[in-house]
Amino acid sequence: MEKLNRAVVIALNEKSMNELTSGAAGIAGEVILICPHTVESPSNAAKAYRLCGGESAVQLIPTIVKLCKELAPDVILLDCSKNSRLIAAHAAAEFETAAQVDVSELRVEGGRVITKRMVFGGAAFNEERSAETAVVCVGAGTFSASDSLEPAAAEEISAEPPAGVTLVERREKEASGCDLGAAKLVVGVGRGASEESDLELCKAFAAKLGAELGCTRPVAEEKQWLPKERYIGVSGAMLKPETYIAVGISGQIQHVVGISSAGTIIAVDKNEAAPIFKYCDYGIVGDLRKIIPALTALIG
Repeated sequence: MEKLNRAVVIALNEKSMNELTSGAAGIAGEVILICPHTVESPSNAAKAYRLCGGESAVQLIPTIVKLCKELAPDVILLDCSKNSRLIAAHAAAEFETAAQVDVSELRVEGGRVITKRMVFGGAAFNEERSAETAVVCVGAGTFSASDSLEPAAAEEISAEPPAGVTLVERREKEASGCDLGAAKLVVGVGRGASEESDLELCKAFAAKLGAELGCTRPVAEEKQWLPKERYIGVSGAMLKPETYIAVGISGQIQHVVGISSAGTIIAVDKNEAAPIFKYCDYGIVGDLRKIIPALTALIG
């Protein structure tokens, strides 16, 4: 398998570190990790740089970009969080290239990085070939986290905050407690759940299965029954579960692109002409208020 010489992973948390270093090891002979001091145990890299002193990701950018320039990697890997995208934009500008975001596949050919990502609202895929150093924001679930963590030799570096930027306030965001990207089993809820009591049925079903609960955009943004972190689709979470169960979901393309990598798709909807039945492996035509309680009762 063809590999690059060096990959730099920029990870702002342990979960991102585990996935990105695992993926980097598959495409490069040497993996270098750059992380903030909040990552307590840098792992799975030939060397790690822990940045101290910065109170926010913005304040770490000059130091990160400087390190990347000195290391001269063939590829820089980040996740798709807002802060990572911001860092990627600065790093790409330094290397006079464009950051490639929301990448779902990555491979090496002829010493260059080839990436694949969805375009036109999920109607097509676009492949891009990097010219020299590639800066890539990888979608959740693209790489599998390593089962083992090997401590990396870490060097602590004082961050050089950018001039004119001062952290005024920090507010902790209330965590939803979900990790759709890593879930093996997901139950998705759509407009077919017209009452909150329908949502409660789906919650009980998911809990009995040991599944994460996701939803379509209207459930999260219009009805606001679930946090936006649980929204699945082209501008939400992109999933790769072993099994996805769509409940009351019609199957619009904006949602389907978010579940297209699922191993098995099961759909429950009362409309037999719903597009979701064209994409699913197994389908049940019926009222979710009858089907979901019956399925829940069958689970031991």
